[in-house]
Amino acid sequence: MMEKLMQSLENNMSFEEDLKKLEQLTERLRDDSTGLEESLKIYEEATLLTKKLNKTLEETKRKIEEVSKDGSVTSRDELGPQS
Repeated sequence: MMEKLMQSLENNMSFEEDLKKLEQLTERLRDDSTGLEESLKIYEEATLLTKKLNKTLEETKRKIEEVSKDGSVTSRDELGPQS
């Protein structure tokens, strides 16, 4: 079962799509009509999805730090006025 969840999460969904999916799973968990076994399955999927999202955020943060070290952009102020 866990392998099936991992495979389904290794899709090509965007970060935003994954986040929306996590929100949907959270809503299902909050629904009083969701049974215990179904809640456990949802929880497992949500936990794996959270890990995937956190990994994406960490990778993005690392990329931003690398760009900043190169001197390309170190702060928002250096970008000039926002239009």
